[in-house]
This record gives sequence, structure tokens and C-alpha cells, in this order.
Amino acid sequence: MSGARVLATAARRAGRARTGGEGARRALAGGSRTQALQSPQWPIGRSSPADSGSRRAIHTTSPTRRSPTWRTEPSQPPASTHNPKDALPEQLRGVMRRLAHSVVVCTATDRKGLPRGMTMSSFVSLSMEPVPLVTFNVRTPSRTLQAIQDEGGLFNVHVLAEGAEGARVAEWFTRGNAAGEGLFRELPDGVGVCEEDGEAPVLEGKGVLYVLKCKVLGEGMVRVRDHVVIVGEVEGVLRGEGEGFGLVYADRRYRTLGEVLVKGEE
Repeated sequence: MSGARVLATAARRAGRARTGGEGARRALAGGSRTQALQSPQWPIGRSSPADSGSRRAIHTTSPTRRSPTWRTEPSQPPASTHNPKDALPEQLRGVMRRLAHSVVVCTATDRKGLPRGMTMSSFVSLSMEPVPLVTFNVRTPSRTLQAIQDEGGLFNVHVLAEGAEGARVAEWFTRGNAAGEGLFRELPDGVGVCEEDGEAPVLEGKGVLYVLKCKVLGEGMVRVRDHVVIVGEVEGVLRGEGEGFGLVYADRRYRTLGEVLVKGEE
């Protein structure tokens, strides 16, 4: 994201914030930055900042830093094999590698105001009525999980776009705890993040398809051995800049959707 684009975006957001109401609330643009979008349904009880001073920063990649490139390769047969002589955990691991999993990035802000984030492949929808619920699990210890617990259960789930842009975002946030505070300092090319007081960070760029603004549902954290299962209520949906279907992960590789099976008559 160029310096001019960041300044223009920041100025536009500051203008919204001064007007108050729905216009001051945060929204990601899908496609062109100048395209008008419908206001997202924001949760009751979460007010927008009164002025631009409550918006901390928009961080983007340094234009001089290069990110790894990604390319598409033809699909190959599964590399994982099933050996009935293996221990049961290894057998199950081989089975799960043949299943396609969604790839998302979860972000939250800790009690010190630092952004946290991690890539997940356990994210699924749980229920649509009476309120939309989603669920995923996190291995402990996790700084992102701690941030969710610290700040009233608020978090954002970023559905990543298929292709190189989404894979670049996913790979970056696999570093999780190992990257510490540096995870958001130098993001991959074409990726930005907007932070607002009292809100989880929102990632921007063509690698982001949608952003789900969520809050942990009541006692929606259950510890199971070394993992915590989280149930969250979806309070708002923002449209990102990405296109197409969501990024998936199978057999230890990021993938795009392939052929469509059409039911025919016998």
C-alpha cells in the first residue's frame, strides 16, 4: 500500500469519524477504494470512536522490503499415506491431511494495547439462529488467546482469499507467538492493518475476503487438554478487497478450489 494511499485512506476515515454515526464506523472496501458500500451491521453496545484521535494507526509494509512469491502448481495425488502399523495418532493425522480445511487469521488486542494474530485451520460455522455462532480451537499457550480473554472476548476472523494474496497473509501469521510484538510491524506486501481503541485489529488488502467481527459467547471457552475450544457470536461482517472463494489447506499446502462435480441423470 503506497504512502499516498495510506494518507488518503487515513484522511477519509478521519472525515467519517468527525461526522459521527454510521459514517464514522469502520468498513473495508471491496474492489475500488472509492466504491460506496452499505454500512455493516455493527453490534449494539460497541460505539464508534468520537474522533480520529481514538484510531491508533494504519500500519503497512515498507516499500523496500520484499516478500516471498507464491505460484500455482498442478494438483498432485496426496503425499500422505495410511499405514495401519502406525500409532493411532499418526493414522488420524494422515487422514486429516486429506481433508480440506478453511484458512483464516484471528486478531485481537491485548491489555497493553498490542495487536495479536494467528492463522487457524479449525474455523467453522456452528449455528445461524437465533444469532450466528462460529467455533475454532487454539493450542495453548497462545498470546492471541490471552488477548481475547483480556479484552472482553472481542476478536476478528479474517476469511482469506484464494490465491497468492491470501496465502501470503496466512503464512505470515503462522509465526504467532514466535514473532511476538514484531508480527504487525512489517506486514507482507499489499497488507495493511487498521487499529481502533476498544476493537480488534482489521487486516486490509486483496488477501482478505471478509472480516467477521466477533465476541466470545458467554462461557464459550472450554479447555480440552492442551487446547481451548472457543464459541463466538458474529456481530458484524465487513467486505474485504479479495475476490473468489476462500483459501483452503490440505496435505500441508495452501490450495484453491478445483473442479466442480455436477450431478447427472442415470
